Amino acid sequence: MLRRRVMMGTKSMDDYLTFTALENGTFTLTIPYNLNTDYLTSVSYSLDGGATWVTTANAASQIITITTPTVETGKTVKWKGIGTAYATNDGIYGSSFNATGRFSVSGNIMSLLFGDNYRRKVEISNSNAFNHLFRGSDKITDAGNLLLPATTLAEYCYANMFYGCTNLTTAPELPATTLASSCYYQMFYDCTNLTTAPELPATTLASSCYFQMFCNCTKLNSVTCLATDISASYSLRYWLRYTASSGTFTKAAGVSWPTGYSGIPYGWTVVEV
Repeated sequence: MLRRRVMMGTKSMDDYLTFTALENGTFTLTIPYNLNTDYLTSVSYSLDGGATWVTTANAASQIITITTPTVETGKTVKWKGIGTAYATNDGIYGSSFNATGRFSVSGNIMSLLFGDNYRRKVEISNSNAFNHLFRGSDKITDAGNLLLPATTLAEYCYANMFYGCTNLTTAPELPATTLASSCYYQMFYDCTNLTTAPELPATTLASSCYFQMFCNCTKLNSVTCLATDISASYSLRYWLRYTASSGTFTKAAGVSWPTGYSGIPYGWTVVEV
């Protein structure tokens, strides 16, 4: 398993954030009016594998909409940006990607913040960095090859990222070991076609870090959480509410967990490692 992860990570690390069209369609990034240039300077996309780029500058107090030409099935769009976050500090207003056709996502998310210098970036230092990024998109189906390489997170950095992505079937790996308050807040809320959660390796939880993380993932039936300190306030609040009626929960040996929506769901089999 470790070998597979390293190989996947190395491959993704060398590529920009990439969307692959699973059917003909356009891609759109909407930047809200209050996400000024203090947060985000510019965003670029490439339709030719990174040979040339189309760049759009952000502007204060304006809604910026970036829309690609039609991308044919099997073709890709690569993305990069310069900034610190795609949502405001209050987390209410966030930039979001959407599409008119189904697509999968791969590559390194850090290219959205660091442009061409995204490789080997493993820390998110700004809150709300990717808050809302794919929220509400029913077109994204597979994020299994998306690399979220940060091992140290900031508050709300991945909050609401896939909220309401009802056709998402495969989630990205989550390698972070140093969490922050609300870092995964509602990250996969209402992902009703997700069956397996990414492994959660962090041993110490932060306040509200997994708050409603998988709430209403009605098909979810497999979760691995290796935390040994789950005492932080609201860290597990409703995190597995309205998941499958039966499943497998893998946890660290000897750790006592509550049962129910804010712990291990009733009816699930518990495995210790």
